[in-house]
Amino acid sequence: MNADRTPPPSDRRVYLGKIVKTRGLRGDLKILPWTWSLDRFQFLEGIWIQLEGGDLKYFAIKRSRTEGGMAYLRLHECPTRELAEPLIGGELFVDVTERDELPESMYFIDDLVGCKVECEIHGNIGIIEEILDQSAQDIWLVKGKHGVVMIPAVKEFVKSVDIKTKLIKVILPDGLVDMNKVPD
Repeated sequence: MNADRTPPPSDRRVYLGKIVKTRGLRGDLKILPWTWSLDRFQFLEGIWIQLEGGDLKYFAIKRSRTEGGMAYLRLHECPTRELAEPLIGGELFVDVTERDELPESMYFIDDLVGCKVECEIHGNIGIIEEILDQSAQDIWLVKGKHGVVMIPAVKEFVKSVDIKTKLIKVILPDGLVDMNKVPD
């Protein structure tokens, strides 16, 4: 089943989780999910796994389930614990064409990175270079004329997001730009 598949290039990969351990004698894999919906795994026929050594392999999914915020997969190619154990530490991904639809006002990180951020008060803030996943909200690291500025991604500040034009409009309160500069 693996022989005729070509892995997507790195810029087309959507990461879904990491294998943290095996469970049971039939080789079930416990997955730490990196996806907003645990149900995501139920609708996949197969998944790419990048092993810790860098090898990429495609595996057909035989069974999936969720429990306690984790996903569990059983792969056709790994019917025993011994065959599944070498996959521990591997990262799971699909091609961008298999990406799930998000609810309104949710965005993929890779769609936001590279977007220009403009403020009605402060003008051009810069380009989103990285997004930090915090417990309260995401923090955008925006690099521009003010250096690197941390902007909380909250509805009070974010007024519009246009992924097609890569433009985000914000209104930042006085002092936030200077207060949230990342030190050099």
